[in-house]
Amino acid sequence: MPKSRRWQLIILSAFVIFLIGCGLWIIFNVVIPIVTYFWPGAEWHRVEDEIQEFYTKVLPDTSWVEEKFSIYFYDSKRLYSVNIDGTELKCIFETSSFVRGCYFSPNGKYIAITAVGTEKHDVSVYILDRSTNQTRLLDSLSDIPEVYWAPNSRYLLCHICELIEAGHGLRNEFYIFDCLTGEKKTIAIPSTPGDISWDLESKNIYFTNFEICQDNPYRYNVELFRVPITTLKIELIDKFKYCNGYLLKRLKLEPLGIKLFNKIPSIISKTGYWDLPLTLRNGARLVLDKKNDNICYEQANGNKKVLFRIPRSAYDRSYCVDSFRGIPGGRYVIMRGPKGNIIVLEPSTGKMGKLSEGYAFGWYELY
Repeated sequence: MPKSRRWQLIILSAFVIFLIGCGLWIIFNVVIPIVTYFWPGAEWHRVEDEIQEFYTKVLPDTSWVEEKFSIYFYDSKRLYSVNIDGTELKCIFETSSFVRGCYFSPNGKYIAITAVGTEKHDVSVYILDRSTNQTRLLDSLSDIPEVYWAPNSRYLLCHICELIEAGHGLRNEFYIFDCLTGEKKTIAIPSTPGDISWDLESKNIYFTNFEICQDNPYRYNVELFRVPITTLKIELIDKFKYCNGYLLKRLKLEPLGIKLFNKIPSIISKTGYWDLPLTLRNGARLVLDKKNDNICYEQANGNKKVLFRIPRSAYDRSYCVDSFRGIPGGRYVIMRGPKGNIIVLEPSTGKMGKLSEGYAFGWYELY
């Protein structure tokens, strides 16, 4: 074959390969997104297939788990406890209302439960003693509160922010409950706090108010306030100018001698709460590879093993597996599966099993 002919074939082959590459790029980056946009069912079917593939790796139960500790979770009207191996399932709280949230005290002895009734302004706050499973009503509030336990597990702060009936402005109030005596103290807050926290001694409540800087929407002027639980008087402590955030942890409080209680979130919401990476036994970790949406088992020497890929919702692209929890240095991890059930994972082996089936919220806490 003449040399010129050979070069013509090479150039033609390269051009054909180029056209094929362009065609594939157009298909994956233009055609498929357009089809998905105008025919959302295609994306829904793809996600459903990924979810089904995920559950092929999940065993029907957790009887193979070799440790025992309690997991707490609830459906719409009941709070349950169950051992991680699936035994001793108990309903420890039931209401005719709807369970809105469960908040564990720092010492793990009590659970604060908020339940929402069918009528407007019908929210009940209960305290459950885990040692006896006895529940008592603390109070009925006018709206769903944000709940903050004091470090000493004696005081419970509920923050209410609700629209005034006339439709003008918001009403902010703090309710402080003494869980030993049942005493309730109320204080009105002039505006909606940006962030709230107890101090380490359980003597003061700190909160911030803020306004966005006019010349930079990412900077804030922040005011720091304190409420001693003995006087319930709001005290302005300091002002911080041009801060990069209004959360208490972003403020320089050490020069003021303030030591805050770092609250550990004890409620798992439907939108998910991420605790990754989780530290496991022998220095290993459970980590998320955000680039490929993979959950990986990372050994202490840095070696990684992919356990599974997390499906993403066709609606908002959020992760369908979330709410990862685990005991530091432990062997197992608990997570909420795509169908709302609770799944136990043993990262070192990749073994997974269903702990509960079909509970609407899949919220839980472990101690």
